[in-house]
Amino acid sequence: MRLWGPYKPTPPKKQWRLVIAEHGSRRSVCFNSETEALHFRESLRLQAADFATHSLTTGQAIEEYISEKKRDCVPVSVLTVRERLMRFLPLDTALRHFDEALAQKLYDREVQRITKRKKPVAAATHRATLRTTKEFWRWLVMRKLVKHNPWLHIQPVGRLNHGKPQPTIGQAQKLESYLVAGAQANEGKLALLLQLYCGLRSGEVLALKVRDIEQIVVSGERVVQVCVERGKTKHARRAARLAPRVGELLVEHIKGRPAEQRVFAADREVPPKGAWLHKRLAQICQELGLPTYCPHSLRGLNATIALEGGATMEAIAKVLGHGSVAVTAKHYAKPDSILNASLRRIAEVLSSSSPCVEESLVSEEAAVSAAVRALTPGQLLLLRKVVLQQG
Repeated sequence: MRLWGPYKPTPPKKQWRLVIAEHGSRRSVCFNSETEALHFRESLRLQAADFATHSLTTGQAIEEYISEKKRDCVPVSVLTVRERLMRFLPLDTALRHFDEALAQKLYDREVQRITKRKKPVAAATHRATLRTTKEFWRWLVMRKLVKHNPWLHIQPVGRLNHGKPQPTIGQAQKLESYLVAGAQANEGKLALLLQLYCGLRSGEVLALKVRDIEQIVVSGERVVQVCVERGKTKHARRAARLAPRVGELLVEHIKGRPAEQRVFAADREVPPKGAWLHKRLAQICQELGLPTYCPHSLRGLNATIALEGGATMEAIAKVLGHGSVAVTAKHYAKPDSILNASLRRIAEVLSSSSPCVEESLVSEEAAVSAAVRALTPGQLLLLRKVVLQQG
């Protein structure tokens, strides 16, 4: 429906006029005063807006929501949100039909869903879907597209697993040797090698462009570093220096290519999803006779090795692009590596008479404390057992 006016009366006419166009035809409505005409026009506008909101479907609302999120979020995050909502919610259902009973029914169905791998949906997955849906409905309420949030009191269920299973050091060395040997001829192996050495997220690896690979000189030596400009969070921006042989393989891979071309899977119009790396690592694990690990577990392995090598939790959090050491400790570093780092630090303090040790201990105390607080009850029990065994 479209409105024009109100138009001032022309003598000898004395009434104000509104023109209304709907369903392919026009008609005029007359009023004794301009005030009456304006009041009628506003009431029609409100009725039209209420009707549009009343009939708005979930699918239409999701598209509006995604259009707004594109202005503030990175593309991969927007894509994830859209896929979650589109898969989870009935798209043709009008928003006005949602109540708490329907919301609970949909979440229960998601909890019981079986994936393509013939396994129940992980608690982390359906909890993330519920969290995203609640955020979407808060936006609907804020935009006055709905009056209430039926998801507000829906409680997440299931026990979360903290961290992915990680390869042992021996398995990691076997994997590294295999990746190095085949990286020159296989870009998938090179991408996984980069993830193993730098602890990058899969999305960060696959979004890299040629210009993000820099060659710099440090103390007279040429060093290759990978610059991550954007990522999952504001802390993702960082530059990671590579081991010499990995740097050489990467430089050779991008040699002569345009600066704006993607480093990996450049033949595709858009960056591939994480499954691109996941499938390749699963196949490699099978070839090596290793348990099947996911690419994200290589980030945890990176943290564990760094911690065992003497790096502080704060430094590891920065390498992984985390804003908190608690996240690193809870989801990435193995409990025994945290324990060993603490015991090693204690040994350094006890065996040193240098006054600077006490000063550095103060700066690390907060990181160790946060790491311990982040442990689950099961991890704390394991930590206690190891302490008793070594004490």
